[in-house]
Amino acid sequence: MTQYEIDDRLQQLASNIIELNAVQASHIAIYLSVVFGFIAAAYVAGAKLTRFQAGITYVVFTLFSVFEISRIVSYGLGVNALVKQGIEWGSGFDGQYIEPTVRIIAGTGLWSVGAIGALLFMWSVRHPKTE
Repeated sequence: MTQYEIDDRLQQLASNIIELNAVQASHIAIYLSVVFGFIAAAYVAGAKLTRFQAGITYVVFTLFSVFEISRIVSYGLGVNALVKQGIEWGSGFDGQYIEPTVRIIAGTGLWSVGAIGALLFMWSVRHPKTE
């Protein structure tokens, strides 16, 4: 393989990494928008919802959060796999690779904090402490 072909492969790999990062960033933006929208809705209308309405809201928000968190983590794993490929090809990606298991646990834990926090906020609005 010529140096040109090696450079071309590495350039394509870098482009793929950039594209996956952009898609992941889009899903992060969507996730954060929905989490903060849920918090705003909980603040404004949470106490006025019936038990049934709140239950539906909890279920839909939780399912959406699980879906988006899995997408965010999956795209991170894709980037990780491409970085590993780049390291094997001898690129300068050294130090950017994270063990996949660590990435799954850390990513899922990190992004779950937002959803759990939003659900707890809704619960605190619906069950205020009376003094």
